[in-house]
Amino acid sequence: MTWRARLRDERGYTLIELILASAAGLLVSGAALAIIAVSYELLRNDADRVDANQQGRTAMLEIEQLLNSSCVGGLGYSPVQAGSANSITFVASQADNPAIPPSEYQIYLSGSNQLDLTNYGQATGGSAPTWTFSSSGPTQTLIAHAALVPGTSAIFSYYPYTSTGALQTGSLTSVSQGSNVAEIGIQFEAQPTDGVTVTGSNADFASEVVLRLTPVSTSTLSTTPLPCS
Repeated sequence: MTWRARLRDERGYTLIELILASAAGLLVSGAALAIIAVSYELLRNDADRVDANQQGRTAMLEIEQLLNSSCVGGLGYSPVQAGSANSITFVASQADNPAIPPSEYQIYLSGSNQLDLTNYGQATGGSAPTWTFSSSGPTQTLIAHAALVPGTSAIFSYYPYTSTGALQTGSLTSVSQGSNVAEIGIQFEAQPTDGVTVTGSNADFASEVVLRLTPVSTSTLSTTPLPCS
């Protein structure tokens, strides 16, 4: 083979071949990047879901523990001091010694959509069930970003007993009848800490706490069963 023939054999790719090869490479790279982007989004959504679940479970556990420790005022005394759709104030004690005064707590959905817990501390005076408490105290954030469960209008619901010993079907809109509140419903939506919500990243929670220590049939206070009796 002459040197001219060898040079012709080493001409390389034409412009059209380079364009086609580049287009094919870009197509493959774009598909790979799309798969990576979708995978990253799914992983982030899973992480957000786990984050929301952890916050919600921890918050619900703390709320239940406090409310389950709230029957400290004696037979027939309701621990609920005040409450509305998104706020509840109550008395509770987690101390083993019954002589230690209880504390007052408020759990509420703040204006910035945080679910907060304020501890007003132990009673500063008075006696059961008319204790007095401080008007301020430290606030703990239970959930950085919380909201109502879709389709609902309240975080807290209040149920009194009827004269037949059954829980009232409809909840109270507030605790205007607080002395008769015997069950508290709790439901909220926990959102990821970063506040970015997409489909599947939030977690809904619901529970109930009954403010009663003995069965209805053992109540001797009146024909209407009372809380913590």
